[in-house]
Amino acid sequence: MQNLIAQRDLIVKLTDDEVRIYSEELARITSLQAEAEDEKKAVTSGFKDKIDRFIADARTMARKISTRQELRGVDCEWVLNFEAQKAFLHRKDTGEIIDTRKLTEEEMQLSLMPEKKKRAAN
Repeated sequence: MQNLIAQRDLIVKLTDDEVRIYSEELARITSLQAEAEDEKKAVTSGFKDKIDRFIADARTMARKISTRQELRGVDCEWVLNFEAQKAFLHRKDTGEIIDTRKLTEEEMQLSLMPEKKKRAAN
């Protein structure tokens, strides 16, 4: 079988350390938001966009903390199964199969090649 590496954005469970880091970041962002709101009282023009960015960042961090997960790039590997005539995409971090497809005609030709030629083709 020939394995092809691919990367997909997939849900990854957050570790306790990551939740702690995101919690600290949320506290920092919330503090910055409060400071920006205080500054806005003195000088209102130009601060709306800054505050909106802090609010969006805080919501993003809060969502990560509450769901204990986030979207990340994860290395994946296509595993060709000539008997099943399918290719399976495995997450390299968990081994979970996340996608399946039929082998292409070109890939099916690889199953007919002697092992030495298969290696040379790669």
